[in-house]
Amino acid sequence: MNLTPVQKNLFFSILILLITLQTTSCSTEKNAALAAGSNNLDTENSIDNITGISGVDNASVTEDIDPDGDDLLEVSGKLNIINNIDAGPVFIESTLNGNYGKLTIDSSGNWRYAADNNQSVIQDLTSGAALTDSLTVRSTEGETHKITITILGVNESNQPAIITGTDTGSVTEDVVPVWGNALITTGKLNVIDNDDGEALLLARVATTRFGSATTYPSGFWIYAARNSLPAVQALKKGQVLTDKLFVNSIDGTPHTVVITINGSDESSASSDITLSWTAPVEREDNTPIALSEIAGYRIYYGSTPGLLNKNIQINDGTTTTYLFKNFSAGTYYFSVTTLDTDGQESQLSIPVQKNI
Repeated sequence: MNLTPVQKNLFFSILILLITLQTTSCSTEKNAALAAGSNNLDTENSIDNITGISGVDNASVTEDIDPDGDDLLEVSGKLNIINNIDAGPVFIESTLNGNYGKLTIDSSGNWRYAADNNQSVIQDLTSGAALTDSLTVRSTEGETHKITITILGVNESNQPAIITGTDTGSVTEDVVPVWGNALITTGKLNVIDNDDGEALLLARVATTRFGSATTYPSGFWIYAARNSLPAVQALKKGQVLTDKLFVNSIDGTPHTVVITINGSDESSASSDITLSWTAPVEREDNTPIALSEIAGYRIYYGSTPGLLNKNIQINDGTTTTYLFKNFSAGTYYFSVTTLDTDGQESQLSIPVQKNI
């Protein structure tokens, strides 16, 4: 194209203007794009965006350390949200069950852990041993965080047992209950002990001052005084001897059972009376009666000749003697009747008298 000098100047002026306009347009669009990008970045990093959780997430409790006496091992703490600009509630309120205790947390991150101190797994801990409970909490944004509790053991001092129940007994010289030559009395103790396996008595057979005694784990005890001991036989009515049975629970807690041995009145000591008779050979009507027709005898006795108000029956027709034991001093009268196999009873025999 052939242009005049004036036309050339005009062309370059227009071209420069177009280039300038295009450049300005591009810059405006670029600035708009940058502005739009800047707005998107602010939206993605709004105050609802949580970047992390901090605070107290490790704590410990110690077996048997319970200041308020409620049998709970307790500890508390607080978690925080990092960059939580609005400082609003951001944790999900909840109660979580761990292996040994429970943890509660509120919306502000305040948490509390409590474990029952009486759990056997905790009470079995020794010094240097520990249990770990881990519980996971959540934020309203879905983030999770773990709280770890360590339960520390201690070497416990022994808690003495409490022993209750029957810890006294008494026997009386020459008076039942008699077992062989022994005067017997029994009782039962109760052992209360919070330590596992220690609510028992030690089994033991022991010799005491005037006899012997046996104790059983259940708490049952038997005492036997030797009735033939000179010290026992020398007792008079109103006099006593005291014997003691020393027992222990499994953990060694001691207890004493006290036995009283009472004396009896030797001046009115009992005596035995032997009564003998002859089997009849005829009935009251003078008809004969065979020994096989005799079913037995009834013995009537008392302290007044005309008032024999006590009786015993012997169901053996071949028996012709009977031993009465432990009759105190006095005069006694006895009379015998015969019982036949038809259930008939004869008249009383002539009374006999016995003085003691």
